[in-house]
Amino acid sequence: MFAYQCEGRFFAQTARGLAELAAAELAELGARDVEGGGGGRHVRADAAALYRSTYNSRLVSRVLA
Repeated sequence: MFAYQCEGRFFAQTARGLAELAAAELAELGARDVEGGGGGRHVRADAAALYRSTYNSRLVSRVLA
């Protein structure tokens, strides 16, 4: 198993200037421990929250492991 699978830690990439809005949106979609990062937010999420964030977010362009 990879470390991101064990820890549930991911990076949600956003457009410049939208990181704060994306953090609020990710929290609504079930992500935990949303922290700042260059060009996006570091988050912890289980599989369900990860899929919700990937498919339903309007501000996140991609979720990276």
